[in-house]
Amino acid sequence: RQKDGILLSWSLMALIRLAQHPETHPALRRAGAAPSLSLFTRPNHRGKLTVRHDLLASMGLAFLSSSSSVEIRQEACSLVPLRTIPELVQLLRQRLQLSAEEVVAKKVFCGMPVDYRPRFAAQSLTLLCEASAAHSAIAWQSPLPSLLCQILGGELPNDAAANLPFGSPDVVEMSSRCRTALLFHAKKRNIAPAEALAALKRAPAAPKGTFAERGEANSKASQRPKSKL
Repeated sequence: RQKDGILLSWSLMALIRLAQHPETHPALRRAGAAPSLSLFTRPNHRGKLTVRHDLLASMGLAFLSSSSSVEIRQEACSLVPLRTIPELVQLLRQRLQLSAEEVVAKKVFCGMPVDYRPRFAAQSLTLLCEASAAHSAIAWQSPLPSLLCQILGGELPNDAAANLPFGSPDVVEMSSRCRTALLFHAKKRNIAPAEALAALKRAPAAPKGTFAERGEANSKASQRPKSKL
């Protein structure tokens, strides 16, 4: 039984990495990925294993919510529990505050001994906030707005260097997208605390020099083949 649990954990990890790539979404939909992931979205704290299958599954569904297919997007969003938002925020904060060695040793990522880029957690939050007003409303009541202000204000480290080899957006870019999504939903509905709303509106687009440094590194690496990780 323990071996089965370990295999399940790594299978979910592989599935959410596939779901990061929009080009895989049609095939994942045909394979029934969303309903399959939804089977694991309930908390599993009672088991002997400490791996959070519910968070892994929720992240996979969050990535599927970026699909160009309206059906896939709506189905995936509806299956992500609202309680997931504060826990994803905590994942993002911890990765920004801890070293890669500490993250692996403490099994910060859903109880698994792996490192992850801050952008990975920020992306799942951003996609949910872009696709769902309900998840955005929960995000406004969480520490996410404050955390976004810290990231955009340069108080927390960026992960541009880790993302450049893959041609991926970094945590600052994702945070900027997430801010846009939160402000969009706040404008349409009265869901944002006044103080948090004002602070997020005041937050700068990015720490000074971030985009310039990224542009310089991109020009040097322009000849490298890039993937969409």
